[in-house]
Amino acid sequence: MKKQNIIILIAVFSIIISLTTINAQNTTNQDTTNENIDDTLSQNSDLNTQNTLQPTTNTAKSSINTTHKNAKKQYKVSNYQQLYNTIEDIKANSTNINETITLTSGNYEITNTINWGNTTHKTHILNIKCDDIILDGGETHQFITVSNNYTLNLENINVRYCMNLNGSVINNNGTIHIQDSNFIENEGGYGGVIYNTGNITIDNSDFTENMGVLGAVSYNTQNANMKITNSKFTSNNAQHFGTVYNNQNATLTLENSIFTQNTAEFSGGVICNNATAKLIINNSTFNENKALYDVAGVCYIKNGNVTITNSRFNQNQAPAWGGAICIKSGNLTIINSNFKENTAGYYGGVINATNSNINITNSNFTNNNATNAGAINAYKTNLTIIQSIFNENIAINKTTNTIQLNNTNLTLTQSQLISQNKQNLYISHDSIAILNENNITTITQIKKDVEKTLTLPIMDENSSNVTLKIDNKTYTPTINNDQLQINHTFNTYPQNKQIPVTYPKFSDNNITVTVEIQKENITVDQINPIEAKKYDKINIPLNIHTSDNKTVNENFTVTIKIDDKIYQQNITTKSIILDTYNLTPTQHTLTIIAENLEYNINTVTTTLTITPPDIAIILNPIISTHMDLLNEQIIIQNCEDTATVIFKINGNTLKDKNGVQIKTHPKDGIVTLNYQLPTTYKNSEYNLTVVYSKGRIREESTNILILQKRDVTMPKINYEIIKNSTFKINTTIKDTTGKTLTGNTKVSIKINGVTYKTLTITNGKLDTALDTRKLGAKNYTLTIVVGENSQYNTYRYETILSVKQPKINLQPITTTTTTLLKTTIKIDNAQNNGVIIFKINGKTIKDKNGQTIKIQLKNGQATINYQLPATLSAKKYNLTVVYSYENLRIEKTTTLTLNKMNTKIENKTYKTQKNTNLTLKTTIKDANGKTLMGNTKIAIKINGVTYENQKITNGQINTKINTSKLNKGKYIITIISGENNLYNKSTLNTTLMIV
Repeated sequence: MKKQNIIILIAVFSIIISLTTINAQNTTNQDTTNENIDDTLSQNSDLNTQNTLQPTTNTAKSSINTTHKNAKKQYKVSNYQQLYNTIEDIKANSTNINETITLTSGNYEITNTINWGNTTHKTHILNIKCDDIILDGGETHQFITVSNNYTLNLENINVRYCMNLNGSVINNNGTIHIQDSNFIENEGGYGGVIYNTGNITIDNSDFTENMGVLGAVSYNTQNANMKITNSKFTSNNAQHFGTVYNNQNATLTLENSIFTQNTAEFSGGVICNNATAKLIINNSTFNENKALYDVAGVCYIKNGNVTITNSRFNQNQAPAWGGAICIKSGNLTIINSNFKENTAGYYGGVINATNSNINITNSNFTNNNATNAGAINAYKTNLTIIQSIFNENIAINKTTNTIQLNNTNLTLTQSQLISQNKQNLYISHDSIAILNENNITTITQIKKDVEKTLTLPIMDENSSNVTLKIDNKTYTPTINNDQLQINHTFNTYPQNKQIPVTYPKFSDNNITVTVEIQKENITVDQINPIEAKKYDKINIPLNIHTSDNKTVNENFTVTIKIDDKIYQQNITTKSIILDTYNLTPTQHTLTIIAENLEYNINTVTTTLTITPPDIAIILNPIISTHMDLLNEQIIIQNCEDTATVIFKINGNTLKDKNGVQIKTHPKDGIVTLNYQLPTTYKNSEYNLTVVYSKGRIREESTNILILQKRDVTMPKINYEIIKNSTFKINTTIKDTTGKTLTGNTKVSIKINGVTYKTLTITNGKLDTALDTRKLGAKNYTLTIVVGENSQYNTYRYETILSVKQPKINLQPITTTTTTLLKTTIKIDNAQNNGVIIFKINGKTIKDKNGQTIKIQLKNGQATINYQLPATLSAKKYNLTVVYSYENLRIEKTTTLTLNKMNTKIENKTYKTQKNTNLTLKTTIKDANGKTLMGNTKIAIKINGVTYENQKITNGQINTKINTSKLNKGKYIITIISGENNLYNKSTLNTTLMIV
């Protein structure tokens, strides 16, 4: 970003901040330099006269949940102006507690600041969600302000090039949660990105190359609460007070975060914790951060409380005091943390402390450096160190490397201070040191049985006497020039000797100095190359001697390595026995390593060539298929028939179905493997090993066993279905050997290349149905794809699926009324379980119980037997046949012609007495011999004279005729059945005798 855009802003701050600049000029005196650290940094450092907002304290400190049950509407915008207008609309019109806005692709150049809050609107929670949208401040504008009692949730947002006095991106007096976001090259006064007097949580976000006058990223003040987790801060720069400025009773929590190459010109490269503010750092990393002109490469603490846990400080720098931390009038607790390669120009490679309380537990300080006090410099401070390690920390201008105390109280417990030939601890007479169970170690080297003048750099400020005890002999030397010298001969084996040193000035507290008694060098004579057969035992001569050619073979532990792996160990005299039992026939590198308590290690190397034994197993590669029966004959040369042979696949010994190891014996130099491969062996390449054993001879040979996938097949069947029906397929898929597939197999079914169903079948059983109701009547290509898996190859099966259109064969029908209609209907391409119904003139035929007559189709035919009712008169009708099956329904109509039925009057002769009436009874039947149905008109004549006209019912004539006036004799009676809509006319002539 172009820095000239905030020239005016920086000019104003330069005047104000000049009051807070730390004086780093005087470095010559420890008491003076500590007092020169900035005393003007105070609660007034907020510079509130420059702040246009008057934020109030928000005591709610909990993190924000961005999921809200009562959000009613989802807003989507595609540019910044829409975002601004939508928020204004929500403020004016929304009645919901919270609202969500989603940013989609578009132009998001910030034109004016969004103000969330400061009105009486009902919505108090605003969620802004983005899909990697970039908001651009154009080096001019601030993004958003949040008022007290209002909440803003930002998700997956990217903001760059914003600029403002109070937080270039965000000015917060409410509650904000930031998730998965990036802030790049923003510039501000009070906070390069954020000015916070409320509550903010930040998770999984990055802050890169932001700039601020007070705080490169954040200015956290006035009881504010800020929690940052899982985030990265890289290359941010502040004039004052680091990347994050934590001030005036504010609380800052940093967890699981990384700070890399951040800088501040003054007062802390990463953090400034001021004015009773609280700082908590947990599981975070600080790498290569710098204070450019004065103190604290990472953290400057003034009148604050800081806790650091499980964190790492590496290669941080300050030109004056405190390569990592500078603390004045504060409280600092450090637990389980590591400080490595931090640098200070003057005092305290890691920590410089004045008027403070520091507790350090279980932490490591390694390779840190400063001009004075490589690790910790403490003035007027209470310093407690427990179970910590200080290793090779360097003070360039002093003989004291690690800790320097001035007017300070130190309690050092169960800790280690380690350095090469320099004192670890400098304690002034105004300090009190309590040393409990520590190991303060200076290492020097001494040979056994050789008198050595020890120069031990153990310093007491007044050059007072100290007491040493070496091998139970007490020495009381005088220290000159901060060093003591003493002559002593060590006659023990080489080892580290702990020498107790008593400081009378410091309450008889003891420390120890370690000396190292050196081992003498030896030489092992060169060994010529060795050649042997496998299973031989080799005697290797060995000659070990010192530099003065003294032979020292006895009681040496000799380690034999073959090809850099330990093969065996021996305690030798003049030779060693090497058993080649486990060696592979090839050329090996043989290394013999000799050492003991008095002599340094020495090695000799040669070649060891192992040739094959007489036994040879001829095992060729085997190719088989999944689940096959292995039946292989293997040649073993020079074998014995009493030997035992076992087999392994991938190192697992083969067993039979009862779990018993498969063992066999050679016969005439051949061994046979019969083994049913289980389903657990899939398509793959395996190692098959044949193991031959006889006595101590054990030979094996390994080659590849390739198990190929089995091929799959299906019987060729052409399928037929009728149109508008479901296609059901039920078949078993097998491999080419006729075995049903095992396990699960994916199957895809396609019709004309379109996938209709994909399913997983078990053990080869394919039983499913396809919705084929939309297929037209024609032939289709049915494809069944059996998917490849670890056991079977893919298989593509194609056949014909014929979709048939059912066809009703129906001819015109002619019959007579009142007869039994019996006809057989044939339907081509029909399913046997289809159903047929009939209609006459559109009315469905029903049985005597009023139920629709349904006839099941069988072998493409259906026969109807239907008694035509008397209601159907003689004429032409429409006879409709309806066939239905599942979703299929077809019909066909033909003519049903009903002709009138011929009738016949039952023939009887009649006789009566003169002067009486004749009772005439008879029945009229149709041509089929069935009594007539319904009403029929009849006429009865005697000798041509009509005696009776009436209607009869159901063909029954029962009437009386007045024959009283007829004379005795023979008459002709004529009975006429009249024609109607069912029957033709019929006539009967019979005789009447009157006696």
